[in-house]
Amino acid sequence: MRVLIGNTLAYAVDRFCPTARDGKRVLKENAVSMLYIDHQLLGRETGTDTLHWSLQNNLTPRWVVLVSPNRSRRLAMGGLLEARGYRSVDGINFQKISARS
Repeated sequence: MRVLIGNTLAYAVDRFCPTARDGKRVLKENAVSMLYIDHQLLGRETGTDTLHWSLQNNLTPRWVVLVSPNRSRRLAMGGLLEARGYRSVDGINFQKISARS
């Protein structure tokens, strides 16, 4: 399932979540294969907060796309992902790199 946590309707997704609360519920209850996430959300929590929460709870899928138009916010979110083993060539599209035995 492809999920967007944010307000940008320009992506082909299966589930649209405009708030952190909606996004967290969907991440907990569904097998998400690709997460599109924006920093700016409706409500008090940001996409950065939500991404941090999903990483702490091991609910972040293998593929993450940062859709925030704000470059500094994307860099901050990308830093969270890179610290958890995700890699990106463009700073927008991230893939979890598995540890090899």
